[in-house]
Amino acid sequence: MPYGPIRLILLDSNIDVLSREEWAEQRRWYQETLRRLDADPAVQGIVVLAHHPPYSNNTRTDDGEHV
Repeated sequence: MPYGPIRLILLDSNIDVLSREEWAEQRRWYQETLRRLDADPAVQGIVVLAHHPPYSNNTRTDDGEHV
């Protein structure tokens, strides 16, 4: 999603819901999208969003190592 020179990447971090194949497909898409955006001189920043945090100080949930 473009926001001026910033691009947003939205990922599905529900590893328990996605199949192994869907997770692998998303990972391939993500890696290709990062390569494409990194090569685009109009892009000045990339923000990656997911429902589960990779790191958290929350006491109700652990870090999302899969993220």
